[in-house]
Amino acid sequence: MLLLGLLWFVPLHAENSRCLLWEVQGEYNTLYLLGSIHMMREEDYPLDSCVDDAYQKSASLVVELDIQSIEPQEMSQKMQQFGLLPVGETLAEQLSTETLKLLSQYSALPANYQQMRPWYLALTITLQKLSELGYRFDLGVDNYLISKAQGIKPIISLETLDQQLAVLAGDNREEQDLSLRLTLEKMSETASDISEMNRAWHQGDAAVIYRLMASPKQHYPQLAAPFDRLVVQRNRQMADKIVLLLEEAGDHLVVIGAGHLGGEEGVIALLEKRGLTLIQQPKLGRSMLY
Repeated sequence: MLLLGLLWFVPLHAENSRCLLWEVQGEYNTLYLLGSIHMMREEDYPLDSCVDDAYQKSASLVVELDIQSIEPQEMSQKMQQFGLLPVGETLAEQLSTETLKLLSQYSALPANYQQMRPWYLALTITLQKLSELGYRFDLGVDNYLISKAQGIKPIISLETLDQQLAVLAGDNREEQDLSLRLTLEKMSETASDISEMNRAWHQGDAAVIYRLMASPKQHYPQLAAPFDRLVVQRNRQMADKIVLLLEEAGDHLVVIGAGHLGGEEGVIALLEKRGLTLIQQPKLGRSMLY
């Protein structure tokens, strides 16, 4: 059956011949840089074999955060620490009149929403919507590869849970209010936006994904500073760590959010400014086995 399965090898996305995957040659090793969509659908699998090919060639898997190594109790405690308001405070006290009005018109709020910080509520209702559309965390590209590497290859995290949550929770009151307001205003467009992002991933188009990621600051210029903290500053830190990985022995597969790749301050551009050559990899076709 294995041999028969290997024969079922079909280019299901032949309209574009590129993967969202780049090869970088270091002095001592090769590094593969893959953009991830953190939530995907069953129909997105099997992934193009360029992903598995890079995984097989690499001695280690490098991800933003190995979420599977974090105990559920620790995750719950951290989400409460960063995502919930202090006792005695309510969400309504944090929000502008405009955002409160939109919130009163939204019918799918979680039961404990009044205890949530605005950023956490915005994230929660977005994830709820994506789940309704069939997108799942366990099918995210990074999670798929983490599961594949468990007990087989070293898994290296570029960031910690505290670092990621601190960035998400680090916006001031006005910025969090605007983020929640924009989430509510654009909820009806979530399906088309995630569909466009998903299609861009399959087509290897980092520029489209970056444009979608950067769109909030086009609607509200005040969100430029949060975007800088969430994306640009982390891009620089990731690029620095990737350069260090290129100085080590052993090949690496580095998997980061696809929105970190494109743009003038994206990881690809930052690495090219360091004199590195990144070669986008061709598609190999989708195996029926995964």
